Amino acid sequence: MYGKTPLLISCRNANIEIIKLLLASGREINLPPKIDHCLISNKNEEIRIEIIELLESFENNPNETRTKLRIELGFAGNYFF
Repeated sequence: MYGKTPLLISCRNANIEIIKLLLASGREINLPPKIDHCLISNKNEEIRIEIIELLESFENNPNETRTKLRIELGFAGNYFF
């Protein structure tokens, strides 16, 4: 059910680093039907936009986004999770 996954909890708390780790992990990610509605509106607008763009990128091309995040986080070529 939406609202209780680690991804959505991280979105609500605007924890971009955890979101990146979750997306880079290679595990199945179920994005909410309306990405922008998973975020609390009173968070920093720049972070909110960054999270939305990251989730939209993952939704459009999960493999490319996951690869970019793994490189950014220093996990490229390593087994992760």
